[in-house]
Amino acid sequence: MNEVKSHYLRGTFFAFFGRNFVFECGDGWFELIKSLCEKLDSSGADTLSVSQVKEKCGGLRFYVDLPDAHTATRIKVNGLIAKAEKDSFRICEICGKDGQIMQNGLKIKTRCENCSSL
Repeated sequence: MNEVKSHYLRGTFFAFFGRNFVFECGDGWFELIKSLCEKLDSSGADTLSVSQVKEKCGGLRFYVDLPDAHTATRIKVNGLIAKAEKDSFRICEICGKDGQIMQNGLKIKTRCENCSSL
C-alpha cells in the first residue's frame, strides 16, 4: 500500500498500528481496511493491536492480538475480520474495483479485468 494511504490508516487508527507498521497489500483494499478499522474501533476491543495486514492466496489477511479481551468481544472482532477477508476476494487488490480470483501459474490474486495482467 502506498505511503499516503498507509500514513492515513496509521494516523487515524494509531491505537491499532505502530508508527512504522507496514501494510503488505495493494491500494485497492484501502477502503476495505479502513471500513474494518472503523468497525473494530467501535467494537469495544480496547486492547486490540494489529500484528500484520497482508495479501495471501488472493485474499486479505488481517492478524490481531487481543490481550485481556472477553469472549464476546473476541467473537465480534473475529467475525468482523472474517467478513472483510471474505469480501477481499471480490475486490481488486490493485484498484479497488470489482474483482475476482485469478491464477497465473502458482500465483493467486484478486484482480479486475483491467488489472489482471499486473
